[in-house]
Amino acid sequence: MNTKIEIYTYSTKTSKIIQKTIHKYIQDTWLLPYQDNINHICDELIKNAIKSNYKLILILFALKDLYKKSLRDLESAGELIEWLKEVLFSGEQKLIAHNLKKIDQKKITKKLKELMYFEKFYIEQKDNKNLSRDHLEKIKIILKIKQLLKQFHIYTMVEFYRNPEFIHILIQNGSPILEEDFLRIIEKRKNFSHYVQQNKKNEFFIENIDTSGGGHGLGYPLIDALLLDMGLKPEDHLYLVSAKRTMVLLNLPLQVQKKTSMNLKLPNQYRSETNHITAI
Repeated sequence: MNTKIEIYTYSTKTSKIIQKTIHKYIQDTWLLPYQDNINHICDELIKNAIKSNYKLILILFALKDLYKKSLRDLESAGELIEWLKEVLFSGEQKLIAHNLKKIDQKKITKKLKELMYFEKFYIEQKDNKNLSRDHLEKIKIILKIKQLLKQFHIYTMVEFYRNPEFIHILIQNGSPILEEDFLRIIEKRKNFSHYVQQNKKNEFFIENIDTSGGGHGLGYPLIDALLLDMGLKPEDHLYLVSAKRTMVLLNLPLQVQKKTSMNLKLPNQYRSETNHITAI
């Protein structure tokens, strides 16, 4: 059986669903004592996915403001947003880079941090907590972005699948990862691996504090450190796939005592029974 969980808002309730599902898949394996590690890894990957979705919308807003004066033949702002979305989803890196150079990336990063701060007010409001008028105004911004994400069918999917050798956890994001973010992640992981080889793992986190990536700073090295703590080689058990949908595949071996041979292809043959959960 495999389990699919759709995530639209990453609330405490949704986080608990993820943790319970992880427990179900690892409860009879050597991985059980490492549930906190796996919880933390999945939590980090899901948060990165949600940040990427928000970042995409902020980029669309910035490009819309840039182009709306020169593209007057478009009938509406909605048409312009749709056109710009197609550009970002095109996979044409030169075209994407050409457009991204026109906007202020630092402003995007600053707004992204603000949005993730506003997100907690949205979740509190859904939990029937009393919020100030100022907080309610901030929620309207989140609602606008969520409406666009829903319009474009962009959400985060977490899929669990277990076969005789591995537990696969696949985090799929509805938006493409930008090439600059993809390369930043790869470089961070390589740099962290270099520190590990020199037995300087802890020094890495002291010397490489960097939040400029808007959610892609130390997250992946932290994940790699958690995998190392489990006795797993990060390069053999965590894959980031850059495509029209961003995918991260976490492979957890069921037999830790023997060497594992990895197949780079994503698992595409599932058992007939699927448990599909939607976390709103």
